[in-house]
Amino acid sequence: DKSLSQYNVESWTIEDGLPTSSLLGLCQTDDGYLWVSSYDGLIRFDGHSFKIFNKSNVSVFESNTIRKLVQGKNGTLWMTTQGNGLVSHKNGRFIRYGEELGLNHLYRALYIDDDNRIWSASPDKGWFYFEKGQFNFLSSSETLNNIEVRAIDQSDDGAIWFGTFGAGLYRYADGEFTSYTMK
Repeated sequence: DKSLSQYNVESWTIEDGLPTSSLLGLCQTDDGYLWVSSYDGLIRFDGHSFKIFNKSNVSVFESNTIRKLVQGKNGTLWMTTQGNGLVSHKNGRFIRYGEELGLNHLYRALYIDDDNRIWSASPDKGWFYFEKGQFNFLSSSETLNNIEVRAIDQSDDGAIWFGTFGAGLYRYADGEFTSYTMK
């Protein structure tokens, strides 16, 4: 029941060490760090200063565009990227997944389900979940390539939902898709 003026508000800009003002996503991990995705790399904020991780100091990054960030159940920070595929960070170590499959560009959508499977999508490779080091690409009666996924979530019944840009809503359950579009 407080008014907005009763809260402390602080802002940080490029003048304070933020490498860019174009930010894409936020995730606070269990260790207290605030992680920020951007076109200029991954940014870690400890409440006082920013540390930037990009292609100049992380060998798995060939591109600086980091999109969506999500923390997994075991504390791993997962990210979708433009040019680097699926990347994880834990204990100071970055690992890139999908390079051998040509999986380099991922949409912004990223979700970790109740079974700790990582769900995302690629413009040229389609929609997938990543489990135990393996990519499992989803099949449908229609091609899923080039359908931009903007959001992924799981409903109480365990179904995975995909919100797209211009192609409607998709429900994935028991290996089958149901699509919901405007008619």
